[in-house]
Amino acid sequence: MTTSELVARAESVLRSRGFAVNRNARVRGLSGFLHGFALLAEKGAFSLLLDFADKPSDILAFLAKSMDLRGYSAFIAVREDVFAELAPALGGHARGNIIVYKDAEEFERKLEQALGRSA
Repeated sequence: MTTSELVARAESVLRSRGFAVNRNARVRGLSGFLHGFALLAEKGAFSLLLDFADKPSDILAFLAKSMDLRGYSAFIAVREDVFAELAPALGGHARGNIIVYKDAEEFERKLEQALGRSA
């Protein structure tokens, strides 16, 4: 499953829950830098950012830009095999913001769970 297919699935899940969704979103961090995310979903006062990792360094970049943000719930979706390369170094840090999945169905289910914890 490609990242663009996962983005489309995520957008569908978010819209079905009443979110307004924007693709390729850029948000300004506390530092003044603009940070890019695959999706920005908003519903009332709640704002969610979602990104996708194709390689372990994408996870590190996500964690860095997430620390620069306030007022957003930010998540990154990572295939199980990609996450396995970095998991020992993370040691459980930031696991709540990382959606680890095997396939598209598991991704959707875990996104729904994350929405239930956050919204």
